[in-house]
Amino acid sequence: MRDRLSDLQERVVQAIQAPTPLAENAALAAEATRLCTGNARMSPVDQLDVYREQFWLRHVDALAEDFRSIEVLLGDDAWRTLCEAYLAAHPSRAYSLRHLGERFGEFVRREAPWRDDPLIGDLADLEWAFVDAWDAPDVPPLDATKIAAIAEDVWPAARLVFHPSFRAVRMGWPGHTFRAAAKRDGGPARPDPDETFVAVYRGEETLEYVDLDRDAWGLLARLARGVSLGPACEDVVRDLGLDPVAFEGRVGAHFQSWTARGWVVDVLT
Repeated sequence: MRDRLSDLQERVVQAIQAPTPLAENAALAAEATRLCTGNARMSPVDQLDVYREQFWLRHVDALAEDFRSIEVLLGDDAWRTLCEAYLAAHPSRAYSLRHLGERFGEFVRREAPWRDDPLIGDLADLEWAFVDAWDAPDVPPLDATKIAAIAEDVWPAARLVFHPSFRAVRMGWPGHTFRAAAKRDGGPARPDPDETFVAVYRGEETLEYVDLDRDAWGLLARLARGVSLGPACEDVVRDLGLDPVAFEGRVGAHFQSWTARGWVVDVLT
């Protein structure tokens, strides 16, 4: 009995995951007549197709909610094609659809034709940063008295701990402004290429984003990976060809800005 039930469930799943109506596929239509009995109002094919339609509506809508900017960029038909390809490669494995799009960025950067447009990959990474920021756990804020007690000569070896919602994103386009316009009016023009750095985080009431300078992003990206402050600063100065004295003067201002926004929640010494 258990084997027969498992087989039945597997056959139903295969049918409802078909991207086109079951009546358009002779094999699936025949399978529907074996799986459903039909009634006076609906044929077996129509009965099973109801569940197929709901499967696609639910999953495509969930992806559209998480990746609205890509839906707008591609248009309805191309977006549906992308969703069908993604769900075929990465079907949902959980009752919740929260993690349905966690491999979306990886997919569009790997698979043709989407890999040929890096803007799609940038938008996918940015959108998922917002998803992660929204669901991230909360933690106590930075203890100002602890910061005040840190000796000056200890700071180079210090490591910053960031709020779980914080993400530093690098893009080849101003994807954050395109995303905002897509959510606002649904019809923004494709942006021109322009290297952009953005911090995404959960504010007190809403998700927030802030434009970053190249040097601030470079420092944040290293610190968020666990690099201590001294080596992180040295790396940024070397990689960007900055004046070390001038950059050192900016680090304090960066730190004050980050703590004021709640990005830094602890300093490990």
